[in-house]
Amino acid sequence: MKDLRTRELELELEDEVVDAEERDDDDDDALMDDEADIFELDENLVISGEEIEEEEDEDEYDLAASSSSGIPAHDTIGLYFKEMGSEPLLTQDEEVELGRAMVEGVEARQRLAASDLDADQREALERIAEQGREARLRLVRANARLVVSIAKRYRGLGMPFSDLIQAGNMGLLKAVDKFDYQRGVKFGTYATWWIRQSVVRSLNEQGRVIRLSVHMSDRLRQLHKVSQQLEQSLGCQPTPEQVAEAVQLHPDQVRRLFQLSQQPLSLDLPVGEDEESEFGEFVEDTDVLLPDEYAEAQMLAESLASMLAELTPREARVLRMRYGLDGNEPHTLKDMGDKLGLSRERIRQIEQEALRKLRHPRHARSLRHYL
Repeated sequence: MKDLRTRELELELEDEVVDAEERDDDDDDALMDDEADIFELDENLVISGEEIEEEEDEDEYDLAASSSSGIPAHDTIGLYFKEMGSEPLLTQDEEVELGRAMVEGVEARQRLAASDLDADQREALERIAEQGREARLRLVRANARLVVSIAKRYRGLGMPFSDLIQAGNMGLLKAVDKFDYQRGVKFGTYATWWIRQSVVRSLNEQGRVIRLSVHMSDRLRQLHKVSQQLEQSLGCQPTPEQVAEAVQLHPDQVRRLFQLSQQPLSLDLPVGEDEESEFGEFVEDTDVLLPDEYAEAQMLAESLASMLAELTPREARVLRMRYGLDGNEPHTLKDMGDKLGLSRERIRQIEQEALRKLRHPRHARSLRHYL
């Protein structure tokens, strides 16, 4: 049986996951469409307090140098690198000119569709519209290497590199269409957030059986990065305690986060040299209790019921829901607040008061046998 502190930490982490997923679900409406926050970035590339590293490694950007020779005809990624690496980088003034041409092209297409024009006017507008399309294509191609640079950070997490690049390209296209050249921000600064968001979202939806929020994926990536750095400095695999100290988290939270990063295995997975057996045949059913374990569980349930009877009805209900004492899954603070019509902070206060009462030595003695 887990100690109470460990269970409290797990529940706190679950609440954090729920909060992160809520923020993630609101990204499209709150962050992605609120371009003012993104456009007001300074040269340090800080978005909502989070610094985005601007790649300065020549190896990250010089795709042409690394892919200019010896590329097999079937190596589509190598050919893509060669083609995109040949595109010259843009200055900020060039980005402004392309952005202006794109806006004028959109306006020209709207006028073409909505106005009765003579031949000369139509020809002039079609020329402006075509220039806008060419400007959009040039802005996309000139920043394709930025997509590759960001996609490289997420290799080995469950998706082929080519799919990561494709996801990043979708984010790049969205950034191009939403870019406002009049804000005076470098396009790479603006596009980095969109590309990264698209890559992480695609990785969660396609590369994982269990979907994680973008914020939780970033935290996992940070943990793995710190773990690798510690392994290099220590010369061995770091313990959860060492990683926790480096990132200032509780070791139980680090263990739980690493568990979230593991990919599930299918129970139908063939095992053995002849592959006639399945993985599920060797997995112990931990839900089945032995007779003595069942009897002990019944006695524990009776002891807990006796203790909860000394609490107020509201306190008892909160603990039953919070820790799954009624046989159901534990509830998050948000779920409990919705069902009970209380705020999460009020739920937390009731929980803490109930736990304080149960920590009385008289109750501790009755449960000592089960701990």
